[in-house]
Amino acid sequence: MTTSSMPTSLKRAAPTGVAVVFWILLWQFAALSLNNAIVLASPLDVVNSLLALMPQPSFWQTVAYSLLRISAGFLIAFVGGTALAWLASLNHWLKVLITLPIRVIRSVPVVSFIILVLIWADSSSLSITISALMVLPIIFANVEEGIAQRDSELEEMAKVFDLSPNRRWWAITLPQMLPYLIAACRVGIGLAWKAGISAEVIGLPSGSMGERLFQAKLYLATGDLFAWTGVIIVASLALEKLIMWALARFNVRLGKLYSRSLGSEELFQSEAGLAQIELEAASFSYGETAIVEKITAAGKNLIITGSNGSGKTTLLRLLLGSASPSSGQVSVPAKKAAVFQTDRLIEHLTASANINLVTPTISAHQLAEEFHAIGLPETAWKQPVRELSGGQRRRVCIVRALTADAALVCLDEPFTGIAADDLPTARNYVLSRSANKNLAIITHDENDVSFFTGTRLELP
Repeated sequence: MTTSSMPTSLKRAAPTGVAVVFWILLWQFAALSLNNAIVLASPLDVVNSLLALMPQPSFWQTVAYSLLRISAGFLIAFVGGTALAWLASLNHWLKVLITLPIRVIRSVPVVSFIILVLIWADSSSLSITISALMVLPIIFANVEEGIAQRDSELEEMAKVFDLSPNRRWWAITLPQMLPYLIAACRVGIGLAWKAGISAEVIGLPSGSMGERLFQAKLYLATGDLFAWTGVIIVASLALEKLIMWALARFNVRLGKLYSRSLGSEELFQSEAGLAQIELEAASFSYGETAIVEKITAAGKNLIITGSNGSGKTTLLRLLLGSASPSSGQVSVPAKKAAVFQTDRLIEHLTASANINLVTPTISAHQLAEEFHAIGLPETAWKQPVRELSGGQRRRVCIVRALTADAALVCLDEPFTGIAADDLPTARNYVLSRSANKNLAIITHDENDVSFFTGTRLELP
């Protein structure tokens, strides 16, 4: 078989296999050169020791003893670190209270904890406690960073569409936090085993791998010592593979969230829009810089135009309630939806799931009608939105805004990226779905201005 015809997985594994063979041969050479099995057992000696241990029931009992306890310690740290990081994100004072003991745990030498646990508790709980304590700061720090790195634009979208805390957590916070959690697990699993076995070597709980390592050292059984070390490495790698597989499956499940509607056959009808949108000398300043100054306008629909940097998007944020005016008044309906300047879609969710996220009452039948009406092909509905073209993503955004339970819909350059042939369909969709809503449209396209009726507001 030529290299080019080898399967990709085999190509990736081949260098690792070569490296393993190289180091085993080097180990064998070193053992033969020393010719002292007590100082350095050969690979063959280690294999013989392992083959002698494996048929013994006590071998498997010992492996299970340490595996279950260290795994339990890791899972305690996993759950506890994640929960504490979430609590710390809720309030500054909570963060200070939680972070201080986490820093202490991270700084105290592991041997100090081992001694304290031996004083306070039975040695059988040693590996659980020490593994949990050593991994907890890693999980906490990574999850806290993941939560801190949440996409502010998606958070604003969730606020505008009035998503529940539960939906924000599952659709936005958790998927963005997950890569940080996975990275923490990769480091934490190895550390859990190192700390847990070290604790067992010192505390010598009966029936543990640490005890067997100590006995092998005591009786100068170097072959057994290496054999048990190999078992520990394999157990650590197996636990890592299992947890990484579980997290990968969980990530797939996250991608399928909100992919099913609640089964209602009619789209939820929003409250009627206000008679008009009202801006009374509305101004917004960033520091000492005035972004929007004394804007006064009123109408059922507003069509906002102006040059780049004139404050159009800022004005839209005032209408959405994402920003508060520095002076003046903004009067709009309480329930709002938007097509933002950027898409702000949940990338790992399908187009349908992005709609279901903000409009859970929409039925599959109604959703299909909406997508057909805006000209989105059926093949695009069930794909993660990250795989869609820019124009398709934009149409998903429009459907999301117009099907939401909102009386005011703000559209910031809504047709950007949509092909010229598809523009009439998209414009007609917005017009037909907004009859009982207030619209605020930002556009630079005079065709949009002439197509939609409303009060034109041109910013300087």
